[in-house]
Amino acid sequence: MVEKSGKLKFLEVNLTGDWAFIKDTTGLLITEVISKLIMEEKITS
Repeated sequence: MVEKSGKLKFLEVNLTGDWAFIKDTTGLLITEVISKLIMEEKITS
């Protein structure tokens, strides 16, 4: 979520607050992809 001021807010609903197990299990670069999506949204908003 982006505030009117442009400050990014990330709301985590995962009780453990972790998705590293996805990368460890699948090899997918989930952290990199999520970071890229957040930054693209910030740039285009």
